[in-house]
Amino acid sequence: MSVLVIGGSRGAGREIALAAGKKGRNVIVVARGPDDARKTAVSLLGCGSMSIPILADAEDLADRAATDRVLTAVWRSTGQFMKCLVLATPKVRSGVLGPLATVVRRGAQQELESVVAVADDPKILEEIETALEGVPRKVAFTAVVSGGAETVARALEALKIA
Repeated sequence: MSVLVIGGSRGAGREIALAAGKKGRNVIVVARGPDDARKTAVSLLGCGSMSIPILADAEDLADRAATDRVLTAVWRSTGQFMKCLVLATPKVRSGVLGPLATVVRRGAQQELESVVAVADDPKILEEIETALEGVPRKVAFTAVVSGGAETVARALEALKIA
């Protein structure tokens, strides 16, 4: 199973990526910083997980071509579409939400089963959930307010990886 973690090089996103890797999942990390993304990828390889770092800012996903590059990289690297999408970024600008919803809709036509959004601000989680209205119900959505050790456990449970 492939897990795409946007914001997976630091904080809760990194912890979720590493935990998913330790559970044997293939993890694709989308991150801004090449050094942090590579460190996470190396850590994932140490867990025995296939890992692919993709350098992109979450805001780049507002650009359709950038979104297509990320999804194509996932497909080429794993031979499958992602089963799970984790959006773990402290701030999401509204310009990203439309393209994010498009990614999820496209994923719903493929193999995407669940989306987990992790943020420390409940308002951001509400905005993400609103943007995803109309996505086919076969894709489960879970909002996780970050903070504390239970953040990773709740995200993994929502992804059915616990």
